[in-house]
Amino acid sequence: MKLDYSTTKYRIDLIKRVISQEKDATIKKIAKICKLPQSTVSLYINYYLKDILSIKKEGRERKVSMVSDNFQSIFEKNLEKYNSRIDTAVCLRKRGFSYSEIKRFLIKDNLKMSDGILSNTLRNVKIERNHEKRYLQKIKENKQKAGKIGGKIRASMKDFAGMQKEATKKAIEINTKKIPKSSEELTKEKIRLIGHCQFDGSLVNMKGYKAVAYTNKSKFLINQFKQDMLKVYGLYPTDIRIKGEKIFNIRYCCLAALLDLDKLLENGIPKQIMNASKKEKLIFLKTFWDDEGSVHFGITKSGKDNLHINRYVEAFCEDEIIRKQLIKLHEDLGFSMLLFDKKIRLSKKDNLIKFNNEIGFSPKVHISYPKSKFNGWEKKKLLDFALNFRREDANNLYRDLWVQQ
Repeated sequence: MKLDYSTTKYRIDLIKRVISQEKDATIKKIAKICKLPQSTVSLYINYYLKDILSIKKEGRERKVSMVSDNFQSIFEKNLEKYNSRIDTAVCLRKRGFSYSEIKRFLIKDNLKMSDGILSNTLRNVKIERNHEKRYLQKIKENKQKAGKIGGKIRASMKDFAGMQKEATKKAIEINTKKIPKSSEELTKEKIRLIGHCQFDGSLVNMKGYKAVAYTNKSKFLINQFKQDMLKVYGLYPTDIRIKGEKIFNIRYCCLAALLDLDKLLENGIPKQIMNASKKEKLIFLKTFWDDEGSVHFGITKSGKDNLHINRYVEAFCEDEIIRKQLIKLHEDLGFSMLLFDKKIRLSKKDNLIKFNNEIGFSPKVHISYPKSKFNGWEKKKLLDFALNFRREDANNLYRDLWVQQ
């Protein structure tokens, strides 16, 4: 609930004054004197001023009295702190300070404010003319950060488009020079980058915005992508952020790296991967299973004592061409595959043991399906558990996890 400071403060002072002057003040009487709806007065008394007021019921009426005359409620103190943060942030913005500078200033004075509130507060604040030069200089300094004006808050797409337009030719020249010749080699790091960009990554090539991006819930895979980009292209992230439900997103706004990867991925999985050695194919397939794969383990019952143990790994692939290429890669390595609509599946224990030994899942890559009984487990650990599960333990596990109590 967004509150206007001056209005809220005025109502609080008015209600407190009426209660202190009236001996048998009821909510109805207070509302009449203050010329406010009873629901508003009730809200203020029950929530905003509850720690400094005493409410007694006498029949249908509720009488309100002050616990202490010149006592300030916790809500009032927080309201004043909030207002001081707003005033400070607005004042700094008018003087040409960036979001990150304002946040640092507030933290220095022990005044914290979330990115969302800060962004909404400063959205329509105009910078004073005598401070415009400072703000424009700050944008110029940060134009290589791809829309970030410091901190976690990005500039608007409109601002970023202007920044890109200002130095498009220079950006192309600089970024092309940044890529070392060694980036053309098909190293394990380059193979992983190709795989991650093919599956959970994206190549954004829009007018005014160029970026190589990768999104995943696993910190391990995000850090792996970060290290591989540094090793192959010598690039540091332009932006790292957390989306809802702790989904990490890492971005590199480098045109040269974007064009290099885009050229490789324009016809599905690159020929270099399809014709690569067994070791290189396994590295690529591991990125596919880390990004798209899931482990399924369950026990079903038919009849009285007939228990069936179901275990398989499965991965989704939308693109038909890439799906066929993936099946060929697996078959080249001796895996038998099943295809269910747009899903690739490996089942049978021998096949799964071979998968676990040669491809497998990276550590700290978790199952994130809320309805799964193994939600939060590492994929690697669940697959090990499924393969090492003894049939004689099936009754106990079935009773504990699959039978409704």
